[in-house]
Amino acid sequence: MNSGMDLLNGVDGTLRPVTQRQSQWLEMYARYSKHLDDNQKVPTQKRNLQLYHWISRQKKLLHEGCLPKERRDSLEKLLARIDSIRERPAVEANSTWT
Repeated sequence: MNSGMDLLNGVDGTLRPVTQRQSQWLEMYARYSKHLDDNQKVPTQKRNLQLYHWISRQKKLLHEGCLPKERRDSLEKLLARIDSIRERPAVEANSTWT
């Protein structure tokens, strides 16, 4: 029986329905996180417009207080990773120089 919703493990170990919108948010979050892992830099307008716009929109929603707590918490962790990547010296961020 598929009602158009997937199931996601809750923090407490329970299963709960995930709407298509939640699933899309989680997919974009995962893609952005993977981009950070793979490239050690944030997406740019020139190189990855979709991720660039997604994070811009999420920051705006965060600032406006429009994100549910779960998304807010996840986004704040992602933003902390972005800050740490941006704070690295350019040579360290691009380890191919060694």
